[in-house]
Amino acid sequence: MDAQGTMRLMFDTMDAYDRADFDRLAEIYAKDARWMNNVDPTPTRVVLTARIAGSDPVVSVFSFKGRRIASIADYPSMEAAEAEMAGSSQAPG
Repeated sequence: MDAQGTMRLMFDTMDAYDRADFDRLAEIYAKDARWMNNVDPTPTRVVLTARIAGSDPVVSVFSFKGRRIASIADYPSMEAAEAEMAGSSQAPG
């Protein structure tokens, strides 16, 4: 799926949540999907993984200030992005 398709899927997911359309959500989620609990109900950072056919995945951390994107940082792996999210000073490379 290209980046545009990924964004469409994210919008479709949020729309399904807004409509409480659990049948649609069941179609969207993989059977082995994992839900990672975010203790902050208003997150200031979000991780997005984009996979483009023929290339390695790109993992980006979006940081927010209020209702605006303040920064985007790309990482070579989910582990590196998670280390950033955890506040680690030495993210794996």
